[in-house]
Amino acid sequence: VQTPNCIRQTVFDAVALDYKSVTVIVDATAAATPEIHN
Repeated sequence: VQTPNCIRQTVFDAVALDYKSVTVIVDATAAATPEIHN
């Protein structure tokens, strides 16, 4: 799953919904280049 698309938006949604903790498992995400991923 591309980090700058689905993952980032999901984290933004969780924060907007006032989730107390949001964890992203980095090994399960990727992007076209390491620079974009970071």
